[in-house]
Amino acid sequence: MLILRLWSYLTGYVIIRVKGAALEKFINMANQRGIRLWGIRRATEDMLFIRAGIGGFKAMRPIARKVHCQIRIVRRRGLPFFILALRRRKLLLAGIFLFLFAIYTLSSYIWFIDVVGTKQIPSARIREVAREAGLWVGVPRSAVVKETIEKRLLTTLDQLAWVGVDLKGTRVVIEVSEKRLPDPEKYSPAHLVARRDGLITSIILFSGQPMVRVGDTVHRGQVLVSGIVTPLVARRQEIQAAPENKPGSPPGGHLPVNPIAQAGGFFYVRAEAVVEARMWYEREARVPLAEQVFRRTGRSRDVSGIVVGGKTIWLGGRVPPFRKFDRQTITSRLFINRKVPLPVELKKVTYYEMELIQRVRTREEALLEAIDRAKRLVEKEVRGDAIRIAEQVETFGAGDTAGARVILEIRDEIQSLQPVKVGDKPPF
Repeated sequence: MLILRLWSYLTGYVIIRVKGAALEKFINMANQRGIRLWGIRRATEDMLFIRAGIGGFKAMRPIARKVHCQIRIVRRRGLPFFILALRRRKLLLAGIFLFLFAIYTLSSYIWFIDVVGTKQIPSARIREVAREAGLWVGVPRSAVVKETIEKRLLTTLDQLAWVGVDLKGTRVVIEVSEKRLPDPEKYSPAHLVARRDGLITSIILFSGQPMVRVGDTVHRGQVLVSGIVTPLVARRQEIQAAPENKPGSPPGGHLPVNPIAQAGGFFYVRAEAVVEARMWYEREARVPLAEQVFRRTGRSRDVSGIVVGGKTIWLGGRVPPFRKFDRQTITSRLFINRKVPLPVELKKVTYYEMELIQRVRTREEALLEAIDRAKRLVEKEVRGDAIRIAEQVETFGAGDTAGARVILEIRDEIQSLQPVKVGDKPPF
């Protein structure tokens, strides 16, 4: 099918309008004489449109006279007609050659610089150092020396462990790998506090001084395990962690609790524990029985543009064709041999006409939607691995509104870290 389309474009074809009472007889006789027809589309009872080659149209004339049909060319398509039009429009032909020459010239410069792999170092800083090494937007490709840029980045930015510069047509990709430095916050003293209200169900302590017990009700922000411990607690945890107290461990010495600091007669450690609790999440949602909403009418309009150097040149204007609209933008890059990108992007913006309508629900429909909305609000706050225990749904509302309240009971870890400064007072 693709080969036939390509052949039709190369040899040229015409779109013909056939009008008469014997359209079926006209098509049958054309097929019997070996005239290839395609794209047949019936417009009315006595009129249809067909596509045929240039030679096929000439062979149709005797058939049209015989069956008393009128045929007329409404459009010419294909390479021969395009070349004929160019001969008549010398300025257009010159513009096409100038455009191709401009594309070829622009493709010999760098227009895009991408930075990949940065986490702590700003991309702008990497581009700044690369500019000092001779890389910037608009520089000729022949002037870009990858080894020089890589060396300058590594010697200037101590946070980098590796740098790779890849030249892809008009785009340069700078891929970096940063050094993994220890996070000081991971080795600083901290409490474990409750991230929300709950009822403690289990505590597995690793380090720190416990401040609650199983069965206690806690509130958000309350200290569960203190990162400030007394010498007695520190000594007890040190003995429990000793190798001789572990089955299969060789004897010899203690494993200290590794306090981060000591001040005022207290040890400052990073509290570690798994604290589970029963927690309740409650959310409600209201849905009106009647409301105005926007929807697409089915009408749309496409606007195209060319992006060069970050600027968009719109073809045919960019004024939205509708008063109320929604839009979708698609950007695609042009390539040579599917590998070398051109410094040109095609942008297509589709505008969809929107209209304001009145949406009416029954009370049952509104209640179901309110319950669904409330459940989704609750699920947004609950962690995925939390254990669901019970769910309670309450409905309410009168008049033109329906509402629902969802209360979800779960069991999950409740602790979260809270940094502690050396010298802070203990919570006990």
